[in-house]
Amino acid sequence: MSYVGKVDLDGTQHLVANTLYGTCSSNASEKDKVVTLADYDELMTGTMIQVKFTNTNTAVGTVDDPITLNVNGTGAKTVYKHGNVQPGATEVTSWKANSIVSFVYDGTNWMMIDVNPVISEILKTVYPVGAIYISTVSTDPGTLFGGTWSQIKGRFLLAAGSNAANTSNAYGSLAAGAINRTAGEKGGVVSHTLTTGELPAHTHGSKTLSGSIAIKNTADDALLIDWPSGIISRTKNGSDETILGVVKGTSSNKASILSVDASHEHTTVGSGESFSIMPPYLVVYVWKRTA
Repeated sequence: MSYVGKVDLDGTQHLVANTLYGTCSSNASEKDKVVTLADYDELMTGTMIQVKFTNTNTAVGTVDDPITLNVNGTGAKTVYKHGNVQPGATEVTSWKANSIVSFVYDGTNWMMIDVNPVISEILKTVYPVGAIYISTVSTDPGTLFGGTWSQIKGRFLLAAGSNAANTSNAYGSLAAGAINRTAGEKGGVVSHTLTTGELPAHTHGSKTLSGSIAIKNTADDALLIDWPSGIISRTKNGSDETILGVVKGTSSNKASILSVDASHEHTTVGSGESFSIMPPYLVVYVWKRTA
């Protein structure tokens, strides 16, 4: 056992336990941790030990089945944190492989020491409830800073409130107040299909229909028509006859009325499919602290 000498002003000598260093190679899921260190054979109030864990701890203690430390066979003693409270899941799972955790024996139990209380409080200030944490690593920030975090998936972040006007219109203009969203609101789409009202104003030109009509009298009074790309209608005795290319008449229908139907249709193009409106992006992990 290693001790440090202490002498009072009246000359009384005391032996005070020094900080000791040991190792624990117990299995990760084992709640009864066994610690080995040199020159330690009795428990002494005020003894501080620093334990290096070989395996990342996955065990979580309860009131009825707590995590214990048994240092050099001195007996399994319950591990508490300050305030005689069993360490929570966050604290005990922070005993990572090759990490060093400090404990003090209070005469009954081993008290786990938070060796970074100031850092812990700073992190609570930096990442309060409602804070957003962004990383390229998938680690739950609860294991880094404590607290409860909810992962945000498949969403961009948009600042709440009314926007200021663009200072550059290189990629389009944006007037002040064009966007005014409330914090916590969810919206937006990945792709969009244009409606008729969203189409740019435009016109459709018509193709000029042209051709020629050649009339030639023949022995049988035939009326020869040369019309490259049209339909010619002939009215005869109250009924319509439509003939493409050639219309023949006889002496009995010399009073036939000829007309040209110039109606037409435009060729349809496009399929009306939606298109992506995603900006260039980098996928990251986003978390929001909820407790």
